[in-house]
Amino acid sequence: MGGLLAIMETFHVGRLRIGREVSSPSLVRLEELARERRIPIEHELRGKSFRWDGVEGDFLWPEVAAEEIAPSAKNNDSLVLRLRYGRRSILLPGDAGKEVEREIVSENIPQKVHADVLKIGHHGSKNSTIPEFLAEVQPVAGIISELALKRSAPHLPCRGWRNQSRSSTTRRNRKPAAACHS
Repeated sequence: MGGLLAIMETFHVGRLRIGREVSSPSLVRLEELARERRIPIEHELRGKSFRWDGVEGDFLWPEVAAEEIAPSAKNNDSLVLRLRYGRRSILLPGDAGKEVEREIVSENIPQKVHADVLKIGHHGSKNSTIPEFLAEVQPVAGIISELALKRSAPHLPCRGWRNQSRSSTTRRNRKPAAACHS
């Protein structure tokens, strides 16, 4: 959540979209900063959507009502957001894990989950981006944080992409970090 504070302190932010309320000092500070700057705070959950400047966004997770305050932040409280612009789409699963991915796949029609680009879940850990999820999303490319690439043995979901699509995982500087092909 520290990254969000830095964004709020550095850039003009027009709206803050958050998921479930949690008892977290960093979330409290984030909401305080938003209120100080008169930035509207919107609590999102599965089934909500928005349109902004030609972009359509659909929240696929969390399913818990925002009013239900959790004692602490959990990875599975992450917002999962699918963005579409024209015929292109990207899926941003945050730190949601395997259980959430299974739930998203079982509760949505394939068109609602498909994305051209997938931000690899939870920094490439073994707890996310499972083969069943990849089979539904059918990404052409994946994005993974550089932090995950610096770890000793990040879990890259290449095995799940074999024979499903011609995909690559690429760093922001566009040099391939790992290539996944059938």
